[in-house]
Amino acid sequence: MVNLMVKLEWVNSDAEAQYRIGDAVLYGEYQWARDARNRILDNSELFSQSVAYNYLKSISQSHFHIDRDLLRKAVNRYVSANKPELPTDDEIVVHLRLGDAKAALISEVSMTNSLLRSIEFWGIKPQRITLVAAFHVGKSVLLPENRLMHERSYCRQSIFTVNLQRSISSSLRLTCEIRSSVNPDSDFSYLASAKYLILGNGGFSLAASLAGECSVCVPPWCSFNNGREGNFMTKEEYYALMAPRKPHEL
Repeated sequence: MVNLMVKLEWVNSDAEAQYRIGDAVLYGEYQWARDARNRILDNSELFSQSVAYNYLKSISQSHFHIDRDLLRKAVNRYVSANKPELPTDDEIVVHLRLGDAKAALISEVSMTNSLLRSIEFWGIKPQRITLVAAFHVGKSVLLPENRLMHERSYCRQSIFTVNLQRSISSSLRLTCEIRSSVNPDSDFSYLASAKYLILGNGGFSLAASLAGECSVCVPPWCSFNNGREGNFMTKEEYYALMAPRKPHEL
């Protein structure tokens, strides 16, 4: 079953403070990580009911280190207050990082093969595959000279996502749905609540996996820090945080 009228939501693309939950909760003393936390904490009128705000208010800012238990409590608080839709136990949830320079445009063959390997590893018969994706852009979209570029990218990535959905449905003979929310916490909670999760590129699904109890598969398009100062933690750091549950590399 394929929804050809899918609409990817635009996130972090308005004039208000940016809500970058992955940057805010995962990373320590990088300046851009401190900036992400400050933007959330300094804008309580926008974010006081969010997962990241409630998590950041519960931890020490002077000795920042991710606390999985407190992050899980913040997600549970959000779920209890907002009653969002959550995945079922027979569902595989896949995060797609779309929008900006770190967007992972995966080939249909690569995605299908990764799903087949994950199903074999988990030993399950899933009833549904859910692709969680939003069009992630920054404030540069507000500049008139950049708007057309982003709109063209949005069209390309929307077509890519629908084609991916169609390929999964036909190849695996499974229902494949696309989930896209304008509220990042809604998608974050969905990822964190999954029983079976395939990571995307970037910190959003890394943080969500640490907030949940999901069994995680790491696909080829999920990149980690290769030793330079950058946007991602190292694979070793992530695996240590996930212990004793070891992610499975596809």
